[in-house]
This record gives sequence, structure tokens and C-alpha cells, in this order.
Amino acid sequence: MRCRADLAHQTELDFVRVSGTGTWPACVGPAITHSWTSFRLDIVERALFDVDLFSESLWDCFDGEARGLFRFTICAGHGLLLAGVVGYLGVARGDHEWVTVASWITRYVIDAAHWDAKEIHNLFAWRRAAH
Repeated sequence: MRCRADLAHQTELDFVRVSGTGTWPACVGPAITHSWTSFRLDIVERALFDVDLFSESLWDCFDGEARGLFRFTICAGHGLLLAGVVGYLGVARGDHEWVTVASWITRYVIDAAHWDAKEIHNLFAWRRAAH
């Protein structure tokens, strides 16, 4: 299922609210086009397959390939979910490349959505501390 493109008005606070409910992983925030190299795409796919999390849905968001870059349009909420999964598995495996890709995706989503990075990072820190 493609991410919804009609949620551009939603903010990082909507993401925080939705991610704390049982409705997650609902679409949240603006649709953002990502252009990933085959290296980054391989890491994202391996992470999604490892946790059996919507790997098929990622390809529903595929917009094409050009100049060796694979384009996907994903809402900001799902982009942060992807980054969280890749980052968590990267830390668990001690794989610096996965952590780097997760950080890159997080920064890209926050910048493209014009969201407040501090709010998002506080949410992730709070979640880590709670577990």
C-alpha cells in the first residue's frame, strides 16, 4: 500500500501522538521522495525482512530508478519507522554501516518534512529509556 500524500499538514507532534497508539504504523506527515543507492536499499530491505515488517509495502512505494538511484515516496512517519528499525538492528548487530544509514534516513526525513529534530530525538530517547 502506498503512503498517503494528503497528510502534509501533519507535524512531528502528530507523529508522536500516532506512534504512541495502537494504530501505528499509520501514515503520518508529508510524503517524501527518497533516492537510495543500491547499498542503502539493500540495508533497508535486509532490516525489513529480518523483522518481517512491511518489506512488500516498501515496493508499493517504488517510483522508479534513474542513474543508479532507487526512488521511493514514503510518508515521514514510515520513513522514521524505517530508520528506527535499521538503526535498532544496526546497534544490535554492532554494524556501523546500518547505524549510519539509519542516521542518514532520519536526518533526511526530518529536514524534508520541516519537522523539529529535537522533538523526534526526544521521542526516541524517551522510548529507549522506557524499555
